[in-house]
Amino acid sequence: MLLTALAVLGAAGPDDDAAAAFFAQPTAPAKPAAAPTPSPTPTPAARSAPGGAAQPNVTAPASAPAAQPAPDAALPAIAELRIVVSPEDVEKLRHNPRAFVPCVVHENGAVVLEKCGVKLKGAAGSFRGVDDRPALTLSTNRFGGKGRFHGLEKVHLNNSVQDESLVNEWLSAEVFREAGYPAARVAHARVSLNGRDLGMYVVKEGLDEH
Repeated sequence: MLLTALAVLGAAGPDDDAAAAFFAQPTAPAKPAAAPTPSPTPTPAARSAPGGAAQPNVTAPASAPAAQPAPDAALPAIAELRIVVSPEDVEKLRHNPRAFVPCVVHENGAVVLEKCGVKLKGAAGSFRGVDDRPALTLSTNRFGGKGRFHGLEKVHLNNSVQDESLVNEWLSAEVFREAGYPAARVAHARVSLNGRDLGMYVVKEGLDEH
């Protein structure tokens, strides 16, 4: 099973470029070089006033430093995923959370998946009900849909309730890749379910035949 999983992760499918674009992690902008501090404008040496009292030198004020860009000005926006499930299917998820039901997925305001399947996921520590902040699995071809999520048939949306940093899965995948082992790609997105903002999620590539 492990060898099969590694083989799947190591093989690039025809839509691999589409997935790579989504899972590319934002990089911090280069730190701008500090603006040089202007030297004070020299003034003539002090001279004596009538009566012998010395007049103090006056130094011209330094000009204000140039405005610096905001630290995150060069970072790309986090994707927003909106999942819509009918009231009848929400009720099904309440009673049978592990069974797929149909949904529509919007990304950044545009419909990207129709006839997509969604179900709840998670183990004893991370599982949350549909009315809470559930972890989700999307399966694009579960109900006859032909679309793909950036080239992928299956994607996990992890609520990361056991990882408040939201970086453990991304970091571990990077460590595996640096060591020469294939690993599932990881990104982040803000997720909502039927208009209810669930907050920031970890988006993880699912294993499939591609």
